[in-house]
Amino acid sequence: MLRWIRAAERAKKKCENEEETASEIIESDIVDEQIVSINEAMDLQMNEKLDDSIWNEKIDTDNDEPTINEFSTNNKFTQTDLESNDEKTLYYTGLPNAELLFLIHATVHSYLKPIRNKAALTTFQELILSLIKIRLNLPFTDLAYRFDISVSTASRIFRKTINVLAVCFSNLIVWPDRDVLLSTQPHYFSPSFKRVTVIIDCFEIYVEGSESLLANAESWSQYKHNKTIKVLVGITGQGTISFLSKAWGGRTSDKHIVENSGFLDHIIPGDVVLADRGFLIKDSLDSIGASLNIPAFTKGVNQLHPMDIEETRKLANVRIHVERVIGGLKNKFKILIGTLPVEMLHCNNSGDSFIDEILTTCGALHNLCPAIT
Repeated sequence: MLRWIRAAERAKKKCENEEETASEIIESDIVDEQIVSINEAMDLQMNEKLDDSIWNEKIDTDNDEPTINEFSTNNKFTQTDLESNDEKTLYYTGLPNAELLFLIHATVHSYLKPIRNKAALTTFQELILSLIKIRLNLPFTDLAYRFDISVSTASRIFRKTINVLAVCFSNLIVWPDRDVLLSTQPHYFSPSFKRVTVIIDCFEIYVEGSESLLANAESWSQYKHNKTIKVLVGITGQGTISFLSKAWGGRTSDKHIVENSGFLDHIIPGDVVLADRGFLIKDSLDSIGASLNIPAFTKGVNQLHPMDIEETRKLANVRIHVERVIGGLKNKFKILIGTLPVEMLHCNNSGDSFIDEILTTCGALHNLCPAIT
C-alpha cells in the first residue's frame, strides 16, 4: 500500500513539472514573437528615415551644394563661371568687372603657350591663377589644390604668365605729355600746383634673408628695421602711375634711386616735382631746369614762418595722393605686403628680376582700374 502511494506522488510531481516546462516554452515563444515584431517595426522605421534622408540629400545636392566631381570642375574658375560675376572677379583678381578681365585675356591669349603639349589648364585659367596669386598672395600649394595641378606646375604657370603680362602691358605706365597734364589737373590743385608734373615717393616690400651677407647688408632698411626692397613711384595729378622704378635694396637712399633709375630722363625744363623731405634732389633738378617742391624743414627751427606753415599744409594736401595710390596698390595686390622669397630677386641676363615684372604688372593693372579720388 505504501509503495502505491509513493508511486502516485511521483507521477503527480512529474505531471506538474511537465506543465511548468510547457508554460515556460509558451512564454518564451511569446517573448520571441514580441521581440521579432519590435525589431521588424524598428527596421521599418529606420528604412523610412533613411529614405527621407536620402531624398533630402538629393534635394540639397540638386539645389544648393555641388557634388565632389562638380566641385573639382567648378572651382577651376572657368570663363562661364566669371563672365557674369563681377563681384567674384573683383575679389579674386582686383579688376572691377569681368569685361575688363576678358579683354586682358584676349590680349595675352596668343602669348600664353602651354608649357607642355597637353596643358593642365586653359590659358584663361592660367591667367586667373596668376592674378589670384598677386591679388591674394596665396601659397602655391593652395593654388595647386584649387586648380588640381602640382605645386611646381602652379609656380611655372605664374612665372610664365607674369612675364607675358609685364611685356604686354608695360606701355600702360606712361609719362603723359605736358599739355595733357596741364589740361587734366584736378580741381583741388591750387593755382600754385597747376604746373606739377609728377608726385613721387618710395615704398618698401619685405624680403627673406639671403645666404649672401652682402645681399643682406644691401637690403637692410634703417626705416623698417628689416630686410626690404625699395621702389620709386611717380603719379600724375589724376592718380595714375606714370613712373615705376625697378627694385632697389632697402638701404639705398631716395636720392640715389631718383638719380639712377631713369626718372630724370623724363624731366624737362619747367617741370615741378612734389616730394617728401627725404628727397634731397634739388641740385639734380636744378641742373635740368626743373624745380622741387618739398615741405619746409623744421630741424633747428623753433617756429616756422606762418607763410611756410600755410605752404606746407597746401603741399601736404596734394602730396597725400601718392601715399593713397601706394596704399591702394598694396591693398589691391597683397603680394606687395607679404614677404617675398629670395628667388624673386634673382636677375636674368638683361638685369631684370622677377619682382620687377610683378611690379610692372601691378602698376599696369592699377592704371586699368578706376583712379583713386
